[in-house]
Amino acid sequence: HYFIQSNLRLLRMKCLLLYIVLLMGLMRGVSCTCKLDKWGQPVPGQDPAKMFSVPAIMPIHTPNGKGNNIFYSGSAQGAEAVLYTVSYINRNLLNNTDFCLQTHIVDNQMLAKLTVSLGMKQVGRLTSVPTLGSCPATERKPPVVGILGPATSDNAIALANLCNVLKIPQISYAATSLDLDDTAAYPYFLRTVPSDQIQARAILEIISQSASWNFIGIIASDNIYGGAGLSAFLTHANKIHFDREFCIAFQYKLEDPAFVASQVLEHIKETELSVIVLFSGLTGAGEFFEALHHLVSELPVPDTTGLREKVLSIVYIGSDSWSTDPNLFDEYHGKIFRNFIGVGVYTRDIQGFREHLSALNDDNYNAVYGDNEEDNYFLKWYREYVNNGSVWEEDMMKIKLDDHTSTTADAAHAFGQGILRYIDKHGISSSFDTNTSELFEVLKEINFTSISGNSVSFGSTDQQVGRYHIFEYEAGVFQKAGVYSQQMLSYDNPYQGHPSICSSPCRAGQWRKSVSPCCHECVKCAAHHYSNGSTSECYPCNETYTHNANHTGCEPVISDHIAHSSTFAVILYMAITLGVILVGVILAVFLARFHTPVVQGHGIFIYFIILITCLVLMLSTVLFIGPPSDRKCNLQQSITFVGISVLFICVVCLSETVIQKLKSVQCTQVYILQLSILLLGIALQVGVISVQLLFQSRRYLRTEVKRGVVYGQCVGSPDGSPAIEVLPWASFFTISLASLLLSFLGRNITENFNEGKFLAFQTIAMHIVIVAFIPTRLLLQGPILSGAWVVFVLILCYVVLIVMFIPKLYIILYRPYKNQFVGDELNDLSHAKNVIDEEETSDVSEVLVDNK
Repeated sequence: HYFIQSNLRLLRMKCLLLYIVLLMGLMRGVSCTCKLDKWGQPVPGQDPAKMFSVPAIMPIHTPNGKGNNIFYSGSAQGAEAVLYTVSYINRNLLNNTDFCLQTHIVDNQMLAKLTVSLGMKQVGRLTSVPTLGSCPATERKPPVVGILGPATSDNAIALANLCNVLKIPQISYAATSLDLDDTAAYPYFLRTVPSDQIQARAILEIISQSASWNFIGIIASDNIYGGAGLSAFLTHANKIHFDREFCIAFQYKLEDPAFVASQVLEHIKETELSVIVLFSGLTGAGEFFEALHHLVSELPVPDTTGLREKVLSIVYIGSDSWSTDPNLFDEYHGKIFRNFIGVGVYTRDIQGFREHLSALNDDNYNAVYGDNEEDNYFLKWYREYVNNGSVWEEDMMKIKLDDHTSTTADAAHAFGQGILRYIDKHGISSSFDTNTSELFEVLKEINFTSISGNSVSFGSTDQQVGRYHIFEYEAGVFQKAGVYSQQMLSYDNPYQGHPSICSSPCRAGQWRKSVSPCCHECVKCAAHHYSNGSTSECYPCNETYTHNANHTGCEPVISDHIAHSSTFAVILYMAITLGVILVGVILAVFLARFHTPVVQGHGIFIYFIILITCLVLMLSTVLFIGPPSDRKCNLQQSITFVGISVLFICVVCLSETVIQKLKSVQCTQVYILQLSILLLGIALQVGVISVQLLFQSRRYLRTEVKRGVVYGQCVGSPDGSPAIEVLPWASFFTISLASLLLSFLGRNITENFNEGKFLAFQTIAMHIVIVAFIPTRLLLQGPILSGAWVVFVLILCYVVLIVMFIPKLYIILYRPYKNQFVGDELNDLSHAKNVIDEEETSDVSEVLVDNK
């Protein structure tokens, strides 16, 4: 009995101690630890207080633009990378704690609304309240302490607003929008990829490597990602110093891919554009290429316009969302393009990940996806791959993994690091005690090397260093061609391709007339200018040179004047000499017979003025011989216009004298009238010429080159304004018409006084010469025009000398008896006629009798 009682007391004490221990263990949680399966994932049905949940929201299926969702193997790789990294965290980071990390893959199909809905469903687990002492507690779920993803910027922004309200950390592995740099708007957002700002800089650095690319087209998806990429590109384009002009040919958003494709095709047709930057996701890029392919397929075969070849020559520079996926290029290579340059996030192989993938198979897949095979994304990927005839185990060791596989692993690893440091810092015993705001502060401070080998930190955006791989796809080969890091581009063999310019280069002999900073028109150089075609102006030739046939250089000017040694000049000198001799003979005879009636005529000093004017005019024709100059131009016009005007004024004086004498006006009054008319006419013409020289002096302008010969002319108004140029011609024709009218009025004078008839005939002849010269003046140029001027002046002078003075010389030299005063009683013309009739003179019509 004692023994039994003693044992009972001992048993009670042991039970009591055991109960106390069990109770303390339950209360403190030390009796429950997180158990892992063979994949490193938490075993279902455990105490949720020992697990942290970080769901991964990823686009396993993506819209194809035709109302269907297609399976995206790249996200399946990323999903497997998340599971692989979580396994690494549980086995290597949290293995010395009682906690583990749990995740599950959530397919948001790249839809913003679905992303928010799924996010709310996941974070709703925070409302779960544990029941003390329940181990395991299968009816409860682990608390969600963060969200991994999503991939696209618009989805990430939609979810970030929810995370801000619930104060849950969010780490995206692919969202690159500049908007997400705003920590005030998205205080709980982090990412393991550089922003579009750095990617845009990398693209611009690639463009700057090619000296023949200065005209670039830009296409952006109609979402936050495309808008941010376009904005960053344009911002940095204004900051980067290019050694040449740089222009944006067009900017389109992919609201309507078919419309954008048609507009792009028009630009390719009308310009020399050959580079297009495409900021878009895989779906948008695929829709654009499909629309462009449809338009190109409708081009005629053969394509005589060459448009198909121009389309194929386009080089696309793509952002990381689509340009690193070989499948898209395999589909359209050789159909709408041959080459592209891609800018993808700098990636590394995750340690042991390829071996992990190659070990998986149809019967050996990660059960974390769920019991439903439809939800098992890895199994879909595996079966799709194997059904194509590929060898999974071999190809997984060399396959090109999705660019964001490593950044996805970085995001998962960052959560593991943050949770570990949070546990060490706060010493929590239950995951339900986690303050997600404090966890976020811990995440911002971490700095570690991820399982992928990438350095991960979440400092300020100014401290982030983006690294990108530069990919090329040429002749069906997809390969890495360079690296962009630390704002430096390492690109050993930059792709040149076709020049991407707005306007074709100008040929030599043309200058570039700018239409915009990069667009120009090619304009032929003006006369006496040349160009090599690469400048925006033409350069003048030296005075003694002119342009060659194509305006590509200068060559010596072939004479644009009558040389002094030319045959025409010799003939001219002979004509001038003959005219000077004739004037000299007339002057000598007139001086010798100065007091005779024929010499005195109707005004001796008028005759001498006519003779001197003819002499000056003939001598002035020498000005048309030899190289032209501005001074010669002014002298030619001044002497010619004034001289010929003087001849007509003298005709006016003589005609008016004849008319006035018929009216029996006193001689003194007649001479005063003559002098007045003469001085007034000369003053008028000299004044007009002086006004022109003062306000618009003439100069020699070389206007055209034909076959190497310069054709020029003397002009007073290079701009074509005739305001002052017309004055000398107006006054000249006024005087000439007045002389014609007066000489016509004096034509019916009685036969003994027939100088009026000669005056009329002389005036008519001079006007015939002038009228004949007008079309010659308008049609001829250069030395031929100079020769025409000479002939015109000489003919006028010879007409005056022959018609007016040869009859006088004939009477003076061969009919001297008719060159006598009949008597003092001959005081009027009618009496003189009667006396001559009485002498029975046979040639009365040739005698001129002065009333002296």
